[in-house]
Amino acid sequence: MPPMGLIRALDMRWWRFRRRWLFRRHVLPLLAYDDQVLRDLGHCREDILWANQLPLKVDAIQALKARQKTCHVAQR
Repeated sequence: MPPMGLIRALDMRWWRFRRRWLFRRHVLPLLAYDDQVLRDLGHCREDILWANQLPLKVDAIQALKARQKTCHVAQR
Protein backbone atom coordinates (compact mmCIF):
# COMPACT_ATOMS: atom_id res chain seq x y z
CA MET A 1 0.00 0.00 0.00
CA PRO A 2 1.40 3.46 -0.89
CA PRO A 3 2.07 5.93 1.92
CA MET A 4 -0.86 8.07 3.05
CA GLY A 5 1.06 11.26 2.24
CA LEU A 6 1.33 10.21 -1.40
CA ILE A 7 -2.35 9.32 -1.55
CA ARG A 8 -3.26 12.68 -0.01
CA ALA A 9 -1.02 14.59 -2.43
CA LEU A 10 -2.52 12.83 -5.44
CA ASP A 11 -6.03 13.35 -4.11
CA MET A 12 -5.44 17.09 -3.60
CA ARG A 13 -3.89 17.45 -7.03
CA TRP A 14 -6.96 15.76 -8.59
CA TRP A 15 -9.29 17.97 -6.54
CA ARG A 16 -7.50 21.17 -7.68
CA PHE A 17 -7.56 20.00 -11.30
CA ARG A 18 -11.25 19.21 -11.06
CA ARG A 19 -12.13 22.60 -9.49
CA ARG A 20 -10.15 24.48 -12.14
CA TRP A 21 -11.84 22.43 -14.85
CA LEU A 22 -15.26 23.26 -13.37
CA PHE A 23 -14.34 26.94 -13.26
CA ARG A 24 -13.32 26.94 -16.90
CA ARG A 25 -16.37 24.96 -17.91
CA HIS A 26 -19.03 26.91 -16.01
CA VAL A 27 -17.70 30.38 -15.25
CA LEU A 28 -15.50 31.39 -18.19
CA PRO A 29 -18.32 31.00 -20.76
CA LEU A 30 -20.14 33.76 -18.88
CA LEU A 31 -17.67 36.22 -20.43
CA ALA A 32 -19.62 35.91 -23.68
CA TYR A 33 -22.50 37.85 -22.06
CA ASP A 34 -22.59 41.61 -21.79
CA ASP A 35 -21.84 43.42 -18.53
CA GLN A 36 -25.50 44.01 -17.63
CA VAL A 37 -26.31 40.30 -17.81
CA LEU A 38 -23.22 39.50 -15.75
CA ARG A 39 -24.31 42.00 -13.09
CA ASP A 40 -27.78 40.44 -13.06
CA LEU A 41 -26.13 37.05 -12.46
CA GLY A 42 -24.05 38.53 -9.64
CA HIS A 43 -20.73 38.50 -11.47
CA CYS A 44 -18.32 41.10 -12.76
CA ARG A 45 -16.17 40.66 -15.85
CA GLU A 46 -13.04 41.92 -14.08
CA ASP A 47 -13.55 39.47 -11.21
CA ILE A 48 -13.89 36.52 -13.56
CA LEU A 49 -10.75 37.52 -15.44
CA TRP A 50 -8.93 38.02 -12.12
CA ALA A 51 -9.95 34.56 -10.90
CA ASN A 52 -8.79 33.01 -14.16
CA GLN A 53 -5.27 34.39 -13.58
CA LEU A 54 -4.92 32.83 -10.13
CA PRO A 55 -2.33 30.07 -9.66
CA LEU A 56 -3.57 26.51 -10.00
CA LYS A 57 -3.08 25.89 -6.28
CA VAL A 58 -5.78 28.45 -5.51
CA ASP A 59 -9.41 27.41 -5.83
CA ALA A 60 -10.67 29.97 -8.34
CA ILE A 61 -14.34 29.32 -7.57
CA GLN A 62 -13.92 29.96 -3.85
CA ALA A 63 -11.68 32.98 -4.47
CA LEU A 64 -14.28 34.43 -6.83
CA LYS A 65 -17.04 33.91 -4.25
CA ALA A 66 -14.95 35.56 -1.54
CA ARG A 67 -14.08 38.52 -3.77
CA GLN A 68 -17.72 38.99 -4.76
CA LYS A 69 -18.79 38.85 -1.12
CA THR A 70 -16.29 41.53 -0.09
CA CYS A 71 -17.17 43.72 -3.07
CA HIS A 72 -20.88 43.31 -2.41
CA VAL A 73 -20.45 44.29 1.24
CA ALA A 74 -18.31 47.30 0.25
CA GLN A 75 -20.98 48.52 -2.20
CA ARG A 76 -23.71 48.66 0.47
